[in-house]
Amino acid sequence: MKSLDSFLEVCRTFLESDMKLKVMPLKQLEENIEKFDEFLDKINRNKIEIYKLFKVEMNDILTSFDEQIEKIKKEITINITKKVKDYYPSIARFKRLKQKEYLERYLEEAIVQEFEFQKRGLEKYVEDQFAFLLSRYCEKINELIKSIKDTAKELFFY
Repeated sequence: MKSLDSFLEVCRTFLESDMKLKVMPLKQLEENIEKFDEFLDKINRNKIEIYKLFKVEMNDILTSFDEQIEKIKKEITINITKKVKDYYPSIARFKRLKQKEYLERYLEEAIVQEFEFQKRGLEKYVEDQFAFLLSRYCEKINELIKSIKDTAKELFFY
C-alpha cells in the first residue's frame, strides 16, 4: 500500500507541475533531461551493485545454512547417543531380542523428536537471516526510489 501511495504521489506531482514544465525555457529543459538521464544511469549502476550484493549475501546465508546443518548433525548424534545411554538401564533386564525391539522403537521416537526440535531452531535462524537481508535490500531500493523522485522534483518542478 505504501508503494501505491508513493506512486500516486509522484503522479499527482507530475500532473500539478505540468504547467510549470510548459513555462520552463527549452534549453533549461533539455539540460535537465540530460542531467536526469545521467542520474538514471548512475541509479542503474547502483541498482546492479545492490543486486550483486544481495546475491552475495544470499549465498552467505546458504553457506551459513550448510554450516548450521553440519552442526545440527553433530548435536543430533550426541543427543541421541545420550538419550539411548540414559534409556538403556530401563530395559537392561529384558532379553536381547526384547531390548532390541524397545531400543528400535525408542530410537525412532527420539530421532523424530530431536530432528523436529533442531528443525524449528534452524527454520527460525534462516527466517531471521533472510528477513534481515530482505529488509536491508528493500531499504536500499526505497532509497533509490526516493532519490529518483527528489532529483526529478529538483530538475523539473520548482
